[in-house]
Amino acid sequence: MDAKESITNLVYAPNLHLFAFHLWRGLTGKTDSTTGKADSTAPNPHSLWQKGDEILENLGFEERLKLYGYNHPQGESETPGAVVNLHPDKSVKLQGKLADNDLEITGRIFAHRLYDSYSLTVNFRRDEEVNGAKTADVEISFWQKLNQQVNQQVNQQRIFLPEFVQSSLGQTLLLTAFLPQEYQDKSEETQEKIVKLAQRCLEELIPASKNRPPLHKMGELFGSPIFEFGGQILDFDYHGEPDVTPHVLIWLFR
Repeated sequence: MDAKESITNLVYAPNLHLFAFHLWRGLTGKTDSTTGKADSTAPNPHSLWQKGDEILENLGFEERLKLYGYNHPQGESETPGAVVNLHPDKSVKLQGKLADNDLEITGRIFAHRLYDSYSLTVNFRRDEEVNGAKTADVEISFWQKLNQQVNQQVNQQRIFLPEFVQSSLGQTLLLTAFLPQEYQDKSEETQEKIVKLAQRCLEELIPASKNRPPLHKMGELFGSPIFEFGGQILDFDYHGEPDVTPHVLIWLFR
């Protein structure tokens, strides 16, 4: 049997988490204690919120962020403070289906101001239970269907990758899922299969091999295998922006 064929295509309750950070104001900027506005706002500080709305649009959701200071229905500005939740309801709650698929998914989006930066946290998942019943295992292609491709004839960007999100302070993608029952033991053979499964999950998330980051580290967290791909500075000559690979963590629960 082909080695690739011996690796499962199924996982239970897969999740995708995006953590992206964007500069809001310069280091020398001061904030008015009354209005909460900065006097040295960074260029295009709301681009991270715009990308959040574009992610929702590409996944077929009608909801939009509508944050304080950004598309708020009543035009309310941001509240002052060092750490502020910018959404009137604390988060955007989502429920829908993957495009061209009957698979139900849920999600949640948080938007914060953290001192001089903005933080966008996005989660989409297949729930562990629906109407009190355990959900079935899901094919690992879940992540490719979720990480949809846009501008296909231009540059083939995918909505959760750095080329699309363009957050000035970087981002991390975290994939989580429960391993099938046959992957629960800690034999050497099973460990090798889990490594290959993590690599297969990464291939689904980032189909183009030229954009796929290499495996950097692997280990265990709370008894379950976790893998870190990319995130390292590959080339930095002090004459421009460093070449940084996408940063992806894959955590497979036992």
